[in-house]
Amino acid sequence: TVVIVGGFSANEWLFASLQTAFQNDKVTVCRPDGNKAVADGAVSFYIDHFVSSRVAKFNYGTDCVTSYIPFLSSHSIRSSKVELLPLGKRVLPDHFSSILSKV
Repeated sequence: TVVIVGGFSANEWLFASLQTAFQNDKVTVCRPDGNKAVADGAVSFYIDHFVSSRVAKFNYGTDCVTSYIPFLSSHSIRSSKVELLPLGKRVLPDHFSSILSKV
């Protein structure tokens, strides 16, 4: 699932292009109607001081690989899972890279 947000997410060309690009991969593209909520929150913060902070309820990120560093104990215990990339770089799969961390 691909979620697009922000002002440009309302652009029909962008939305249609993403849907076309991902249709063969069985990936859903969606754009929640959040622009109004963002604007309302900004106005509330500056006028009413209603919003005092924004806190993520979850960790948001993506799966990826990470460079294998043999002297790190967290890597050496998973040495059986090391993969070799075409250019010879050794990596560990199943790594999670956090984009926005839960507080």
